Amino acid sequence: MNLTIIPFFLAAQLGLPEVEKWKYGAEINYHVHILSTLLNDGDENRTGMDLNGDMGCRPKDIDTLVCRITSATMRNIGIGEDSSETDDMGGGQVFEIDFDERGVKSLTIQSSIPMEYLQMIRSFTAQMNVGTDIRRHVGLSSSFVRKENFTLGECSTAFNVSWEEQNSVSSEETSDDRDDSDARYDPNEVRLTLIGVPKKSGDVDLVIEKFRNPKRCTHADKYLFWFSRNSGDFDVITSFSRIAVKENEAFESSTVTTVKMKLRKPTTLHEFVKIKLKSIAEATGPLPTISRPAITSLSPGHNLETNFAE
Repeated sequence: MNLTIIPFFLAAQLGLPEVEKWKYGAEINYHVHILSTLLNDGDENRTGMDLNGDMGCRPKDIDTLVCRITSATMRNIGIGEDSSETDDMGGGQVFEIDFDERGVKSLTIQSSIPMEYLQMIRSFTAQMNVGTDIRRHVGLSSSFVRKENFTLGECSTAFNVSWEEQNSVSSEETSDDRDDSDARYDPNEVRLTLIGVPKKSGDVDLVIEKFRNPKRCTHADKYLFWFSRNSGDFDVITSFSRIAVKENEAFESSTVTTVKMKLRKPTTLHEFVKIKLKSIAEATGPLPTISRPAITSLSPGHNLETNFAE
């Protein structure tokens, strides 16, 4: 079975030896992580929050995923303070991600969703945003600038795209070697493949690096840090993302954002967000639905109420 992981970008070839178990389709499971740290200028003591959890996504159609944060545990970081953990930070909120050829187009969420959950969803969803149609750059390591929809609004983003073909099987491999390899094939194995990229003799490593100048983003002044309501003045200084795909092996995507803040003292915020493909398993029921849906985007500049979907 061919399974969409990220529409227009990444898919998987999946063997289904027990068809009945997969009657509801597949759920793609990710490990998700947010690490936010605050450091007062001239001070070595850091405070912040560290969140780890799991997110599951299921294809709804060719350009839409239905996702939910299935678990999340948060730990406070602070000198001289007890660390505490809070379960179910995700609240089981269901949301939909709509894609086009360049990446994330919009989000559909429950209209009454708490703001901290919405920001967490935006942070993780942004890691699925490729930002360009990678099929136009097949096999070519290149650098270019494109408009990108992101959590800072629409940005003029500098892309570095690099491709590397892994070593293919030696032409001197014997027939017995190939037979042994086929015998070891696991029908449950997940084989990642890039959508629209011609298959090479060897697997492909793809790395996409994205550098943003926040001053050239439309809503950098409205950026919402995951764990705060953004009281006080702030200035987003840097934003960098990296997407890495190893065909047949792994997918992960991360973003590092640096913010200068004026609190009681000048403070620097470092925010690290990452998602990593963990597993693919059979779904256990029909696709969930969203009650009282509202449409928004990755950008905090979009007003939820004015985009309400009746």
